Amino acid sequence: MNTINQRLRAALRHARRDMRGVALQTVIVIVVLLMIAGGVSAVLLSRSSDVVGQLEAQGVGALT
Repeated sequence: MNTINQRLRAALRHARRDMRGVALQTVIVIVVLLMIAGGVSAVLLSRSSDVVGQLEAQGVGALT
């Protein structure tokens, strides 16, 4: 009976460690994805201002 309780406690300890590891990996993945999204949005914003400038210079559409 005592060994069953010890094995059960050991299994619970391992499960808790695994949950912490999975939670940490999830946080890391979310942070990396947010960094990628921020980089992409920064590039798109900088490129869009260049395109608007070119369209204004050409006098295209309602931008003139």
